[in-house]
Amino acid sequence: MNSFYTSDSDAMIKFLNKILLFFLPFIILVLCIVIADPFKVFLKYDNYYADNQIINLNREYVSTQVYKKNPDKFNSFILGNSRSLSYKCSEWEKFLTPDSKAFHFDAYGETIAGILDKLQYLNSNHTKINNALIILDYEMMSKEKVRLSTMFHTPPEFSNESYAEFYYNYLKYSLHPKFMLGLLDYNLFHKQRSYMKILFIFSKYKNNYNPVNNEVSYGYEEDILHDSVNYYKNFEINDPYFEQYTKKYEFVKISDEEIRILNEISSILKSNKTEYKIVVSPLYDKIKLDDGRIKLLKDTFGEKNVYDFSGVNEITTEKTNFYESSHYRHKVANKIMETIYFEK
Repeated sequence: MNSFYTSDSDAMIKFLNKILLFFLPFIILVLCIVIADPFKVFLKYDNYYADNQIINLNREYVSTQVYKKNPDKFNSFILGNSRSLSYKCSEWEKFLTPDSKAFHFDAYGETIAGILDKLQYLNSNHTKINNALIILDYEMMSKEKVRLSTMFHTPPEFSNESYAEFYYNYLKYSLHPKFMLGLLDYNLFHKQRSYMKILFIFSKYKNNYNPVNNEVSYGYEEDILHDSVNYYKNFEINDPYFEQYTKKYEFVKISDEEIRILNEISSILKSNKTEYKIVVSPLYDKIKLDDGRIKLLKDTFGEKNVYDFSGVNEITTEKTNFYESSHYRHKVANKIMETIYFEK
């Protein structure tokens, strides 16, 4: 009887060893990905952009993790998509009360639903929201919340997804053939190829990052300061049709959900007695935000709190106000803040 059980046990151990041996390469690969952590989601970091970070990170995830380190340190928040990065916390604080401590709570591909998520999150953590600077554009208002891809995947704090699901998705992103090929190609040959643009950050000068207030200063700015002539000559912004570059844009109808989200944002700001400004960004394409949405913003947040810089104006008709066809420069953001805080 004992020999029967011993034989059965030995067979089970051999079977388990074979299973382990079969999965061992995958386990090792997963461990390597976690340790290498190319998208910086598996481990914690004091500085998410240290060591010349060339891989585009998930700004929403980074913003959330950095905020969670010092949830009681900040009482003023800049909210918006990547265009909001042109607004510097230190510059904004000049227009606020001396006790104001600003934090950049932005996300790539942000939407108004994402902004509501962050305000609700701050509220749930009993964070004071003394000041808010909300940077909007037409895509943010009409677009549904983005949840997929390496740069836009919504963290579990703002979704119904668990951290196990979140990590699993980033394992899949890390194992994507195009990403792995691009990373291997670049590490071997250190050559920028066109297919890599969406995967990596390529700039002559390194982006500067503040690991405390989470703001990023684009290396493009330093590039322009060193040689603005060649910058605009070589970059995609050197569009021969810039002067006529005004897209015909079909705005989608304002939805009940859009109205609900804006009303909830307004309710949170009012309940916190927040001093806030709503800025509609000046864009390279010179598209003017539709009258219906401008009216909706003013009706919801008060006319004195809404500032529209979209469309054809002195900012959008000067190409040197932009880094490329999506983002405007720090000097533009500074000019906008001077306008909205000093306007009589």
